[in-house]
Amino acid sequence: LVKITGATTADGSTTLQLQQQWFLADGSAGDGRLWTIPLITSVPGKAQPIQFMKDATHALTVPAGGWVKLNAGQTVPCRVQYTPELLGLLATGISDKTLPPADRAGLLLDTYALTKAGLQDPAELLRLLAAFKDEDNATVWSALSTVLQALDKILVGGSPVIYASFLNFTARLIALPATKVGWIPKTTDGHRGKMLRATLIGLVGRFSTREEDLAEARKRFSALAANPSDILACPSDSRTSVFQAVLRWGGPAEYAQLKGLFEAAQSDAERKQVLLALGFSEASHVQTLDWTTSGAVKLQDFFYPMMSVSSSSKAGLETTWQYFQTHFQRLHTMLATASPSLMDAVIGSSCASFTSTQRANEVVAFFEAHPLPTNQRRITQIVEGIRVNAAFTSRIEQSGLGKESFWQSLSA
Repeated sequence: LVKITGATTADGSTTLQLQQQWFLADGSAGDGRLWTIPLITSVPGKAQPIQFMKDATHALTVPAGGWVKLNAGQTVPCRVQYTPELLGLLATGISDKTLPPADRAGLLLDTYALTKAGLQDPAELLRLLAAFKDEDNATVWSALSTVLQALDKILVGGSPVIYASFLNFTARLIALPATKVGWIPKTTDGHRGKMLRATLIGLVGRFSTREEDLAEARKRFSALAANPSDILACPSDSRTSVFQAVLRWGGPAEYAQLKGLFEAAQSDAERKQVLLALGFSEASHVQTLDWTTSGAVKLQDFFYPMMSVSSSSKAGLETTWQYFQTHFQRLHTMLATASPSLMDAVIGSSCASFTSTQRANEVVAFFEAHPLPTNQRRITQIVEGIRVNAAFTSRIEQSGLGKESFWQSLSA
């Protein structure tokens, strides 16, 4: 981690005070080791000469005016932490796109990692996200999707007020870019255009509350249900997202239609698209779990609906964990001769998304009473992840994100 601890400007130049330390994802202190770090720096319109940071601290001088981006091009395996003032200038570079796409994506991923580790204020991450409202680059939207969906998993189990505000914020953030890209493939798309559309439709399926988006998803779902061989009605790269959106707002009829598509599927890839969406019918959570563990789904695929149920909502996660505990012996017997990785996947689908210390302790207690030696490494990783997420959730709830005025300021 390269941390900017201060900045002074004089005579047309800005001097940054840098400090390096070992970065660990949980925010804990390293052992004091040092590296020789290439300082690849850019300012608007101009790359700077490369310097090397060999000591614990370093002074870096660059031309004053506008943003300063360290690790330009994201070529060095390190995180960079900026002061709030410098991060604000970089947000301007995101908004006006003077900051290149690789740097926009890298800055966001660094800020999320630092925030989760407790080294950055959660409010600064949300302010940075707000700067992407006109983003149109596929690589950057891939990073945005990663961060937004990670935050969704963290926030769903915490304060209902903060989660509702986050959902509203995310729906607004994706609305304009999704409208510009549209649902219909274009002959001019190319690889990046296809990737951008698939990413945005994925986010629309998860977060959008706009009636026009739901109507479009329903139209494409109905066309595919009427003719499963019509690949143009619902392209494969957005199919699961369409299914999830329709089930999220649908009922038993849509659920039955999707099960019908599973039966009509001609390939494992098509079946997987269905399996990853079935859990989004909240009224059918237990039905889905019973069905996928009944033998109706191939053993190597049966955990996908469990993953779908648990990721669909807070209620889905609770239902999946309770189901796993209640039916543990049956699941254990099912997987007795299978690869341990399958049980790893089932355990992860059932409890990895919890975000409280209480739940971490509950998971530990369950597996102490029901030991799985071949899966212990994965269980340990899951518990560590829950504790990290619990600390992150606590910091979020103690920050300014609980105030309505904060969320209003993001759309100002």
